[in-house]
Amino acid sequence: MKKNEITNGIYVPVSLDILIEKIFVSPKAPKWFLDLVRSISIKYGLDKEVIQSDLYNGPLY
Repeated sequence: MKKNEITNGIYVPVSLDILIEKIFVSPKAPKWFLDLVRSISIKYGLDKEVIQSDLYNGPLY
């Protein structure tokens, strides 16, 4: 398969900067993993807030 050859579907160019608002990481992820996600996202031009999920916290009500 050639680099630009499409076999299924259609190619739709998107801007990840517009598509992604924040990056959520598992609540069980260690701090070094959050730092890694931050550095990789910045390295590839996606300077978004990286947040550790509070999924396991109690409900807000």
